Amino acid sequence: MLPVNEKLKVEEILKDLQHYAPRRKGWTWRKKLPKGTRVDGFQYDQISEPLKNSIGLPAAHYFENIDP
Repeated sequence: MLPVNEKLKVEEILKDLQHYAPRRKGWTWRKKLPKGTRVDGFQYDQISEPLKNSIGLPAAHYFENIDP
């Protein structure tokens, strides 16, 4: 895991890039919450549990910081 406040070492990332092969992981579905769940004053019919380190979209500032 990378430290949050540390810059990426681009040269290190690009080293041996031609030999890169991604690890294969199975798909993980997020747990669904019940229909009609209310989050931050909004009611959702289709919603999953929130992520730990979720960051809202830049435009969320204009919509009371909603994080879909």
